[in-house]
Parts: sequence; C-alpha cells; structure tokens
Amino acid sequence: MIYYICFFIFVGIFVTIIHLMESSEKNVFKHIYLINLKRRPDRFDEFMVVYNNTDFKNNSLTRVNAIDGGKLDIKSIPLTNIAKLELKQLETTGFRYKHYQLTRGAIGCYLSHVKIWEKIVKENQDKALIFEDDARPPPNIVYSINKIMMDIPNDWDIILLGKHCHDCEDHGSYLKIKRFILLHSYIISKRGVEKIIGTNSLFPISQQLDAYLSEISSMINIYSPKTDLVLQGRSRTDIQAPIIKSDKNNDRMLLNKL
Repeated sequence: MIYYICFFIFVGIFVTIIHLMESSEKNVFKHIYLINLKRRPDRFDEFMVVYNNTDFKNNSLTRVNAIDGGKLDIKSIPLTNIAKLELKQLETTGFRYKHYQLTRGAIGCYLSHVKIWEKIVKENQDKALIFEDDARPPPNIVYSINKIMMDIPNDWDIILLGKHCHDCEDHGSYLKIKRFILLHSYIISKRGVEKIIGTNSLFPISQQLDAYLSEISSMINIYSPKTDLVLQGRSRTDIQAPIIKSDKNNDRMLLNKL
C-alpha cells in the first residue's frame, strides 16, 4: 500500500514538473510592456541585458514611451485640490512627507500605466505583464509565473511580482494584498482594468498609483507570491523625491501659506 501511495505521489510530482517545463517554453503572455522614458535609453539598455537572459527572451516586448512628468502642463492634469497643495508644498520645500504624495514624475508614471490599461481594454487583451525599467526579472521568470498562477485563485485582477507589503493576508502559498508599495512588475487582467475604471476614481488623481490601488483593494483582487519574483534595480529615480518625517502642525502652517 505504501509503495502505491509513493508511486502515485511521484507520478503527480513528475507530471507537474513536466507541465511547468512545457508551459515555460510557451509564450504565456502575448502582451508584455516595458515603461521607459525616451530620455533614459540607459535604463532601457540595462533592462534588456537582464531580460535577454530570461526564458522570456524570445517573447515580443513592447516598449512604451513613459509620460515625462517634468514636461507636463500640470494645470491640464486632473488632480484633487489636496494633491495640488501637496505638489506645491513639495516643489516649495523639495521634500515629501508621505510616500503617497505626488511628484511630477509620479504623475507621469501614473498616466503611463493608465495608458497601457486603456490599451488592454481597447484591444481586448485578456491580460498583460507590465514592467517598469528598473525591474530585474530572474532567468526562469516564465517557469516561476506559471508555478505561482497554479496556486493563486482564478479571481485575480492583479498579481504583483514584486512589492513591499504593508497589509497582506498569508494564504500559505500566496498573499492577498490589501496595502503595498512598489509597482515595478505585475500582471493585470482586462477584467481587473475594467473594475478599476468602473470605480470612477482614477481621476482626478489624488496619490501615487500604488497607494491608489491599495485604497481600492477591497474592490479588486490583488495577489502576490510570498517571495518576490522580480526585484527592483538600484538606479537614480526619475519619479520620487526625498521623504522627511512629518510635523502635522508645520504641515498645516505650510499648506495655509500656499
């Protein structure tokens, strides 16, 4: 009896391994996007060196010209009143007090992701894999993605491949995400995009995109593997500004002056 049990366990493991190996050779994503500023070809080159050493290297990758926040006419961008005040405070002091606080670069980043989301819906793409140019995918990323997608519930809208959890539920082989930061690598479904658009809260912009998704996480299903698949490279940021500890009294005084 023990022999037969061991035999069937072995067969099950063997079949799973074969399935993953076969699927790793397939183009599991027809739509892969890389967000990169036109003025930062160095970051594009750095990403491609890593990407070309992965099992995704033969898959079609679409480079998306990121919207350059530094060149935006901010007055033409729909922002909440508090976001406008916080942006003015940042540009006056050179510092942010909270991670979610918008910078010009973060506004450009927000709009760049939304541009891809709109393309997903317009072209009826079932799902897409999105990288920012500081993402560093591992050599076996296809195999790893296939493996985690066998564990993650089918109702997923977003699967984060890298993140810092602030509020996440442990479900054994995966995490249910409530609050997080970082959005350098993720999978998003067309259904998920439609849910986000359906909240009617994408605009006016109130905060950075990862903070916004955290805020609406009760309306969409965000999951992640317990161990990050895609790390973030170390390079000079085009988006963020330094954060200093907030003094609420000083914050109020400063905002009143703006």
